[in-house]
Amino acid sequence: MKVTPLDLRQQRFRTAFRGFDRAEVTALLHEVAEEYESALLEVDRLRQELMRMEGLLNEHREHEKGLRNTLGTAQKVAEDIKAVAEQQAHLIMKEAEGRSDLLLQKSQARLEDVQREIDGLRLKR
Repeated sequence: MKVTPLDLRQQRFRTAFRGFDRAEVTALLHEVAEEYESALLEVDRLRQELMRMEGLLNEHREHEKGLRNTLGTAQKVAEDIKAVAEQQAHLIMKEAEGRSDLLLQKSQARLEDVQREIDGLRLKR
């Protein structure tokens, strides 16, 4: 049987020969009822606080989940950007090597032309 503070306040005892002091028993019951009521209110307050904290915890977990997803996406984007940059750098290097080879060939051809001119001028002397 569940006892409430009201039950304690309304409890009446029969009197018996040489029984307890009725006023003292009533005072004690009222004091116990007050303490019990305070304890019940504190339990209720703590339950509400627990529910509020659990709600906050769930919000934080959802926020953390969102942040982890965002971080994962950012890392993927960074990896993609890095891969594209490496491909572009490779293409730029290939193009630069091609231009360098072409410039070297032109320079070599010009050198050969100049060498022939020099040889031609030596023969004319």
